[in-house]
Amino acid sequence: MKDVLNLREVMSFEVDENGLPTLCQKNFAIIDLLISNDSNYRKSDNRDENYEMILSEGIPTKSEDIKKVVKLIDKQNSTHLSSEGQKYPKKNGGREITANKIEKMIESGELEKSLINGDVEIIHKIANAVNEYHKENNNYLCSKYNFSFATKFCAYTSIFALEMDNYCIYDNVVSKVLPYYAKMYIDKKYWNNRNGKITSEFINRKGKEDYSNYRQVIDEILASAKVKHGYEISYKEFDNLLWYYFKGEPSRLNKAYEALN
Repeated sequence: MKDVLNLREVMSFEVDENGLPTLCQKNFAIIDLLISNDSNYRKSDNRDENYEMILSEGIPTKSEDIKKVVKLIDKQNSTHLSSEGQKYPKKNGGREITANKIEKMIESGELEKSLINGDVEIIHKIANAVNEYHKENNNYLCSKYNFSFATKFCAYTSIFALEMDNYCIYDNVVSKVLPYYAKMYIDKKYWNNRNGKITSEFINRKGKEDYSNYRQVIDEILASAKVKHGYEISYKEFDNLLWYYFKGEPSRLNKAYEALN
């Protein structure tokens, strides 16, 4: 029984005054352990079903592999790229249009160079691919600006193909809880509604300025956390902690909201 109690103590998150996890090394280690033992995160042996396996060989150059990565990222992360461009040219056109755009950037060398340099303009080009396609073909539809997909594609490709951590991810969970950590670590308030989304600050189709400012907020939070806790945090670790701890847990999100209000 004593060993069980000790294990529970070891596996307990270190929390702040509001009962939410701090950005310390222990908490990132716990999340890494939880994810590594979660069947939903285990790598598949089927190369056709896992973009990490494809990207581990470097940035893909074959059309079918590029489309496969785009499809899997979209599907596994629910970025809804598949719903874009359905009327033109065909169903799931959003995935195909975006994959074609990415393929051209790969062929020209632009994608690899941009990812290595952590360029923010590449986010805008990928996010705006469907809109750009419709406009060029005089069939402009008011399609979604695929910002979340673009950040995930660049982050995953940077990590798994280039072994670099140059891009932070934007998603629904991060958008809701990021304002809490901005307030706690850098004393900035971005909260704008009950859900706490930071969306209006950074998703307005201006392009690189939006992602640059979004990443700057996270950089400031991580820099402050390093000073406070003595641990340098990667974008991947930060995203994993926020996503895994808060996803599907409205009570935890409400706790963050109530702490700020």
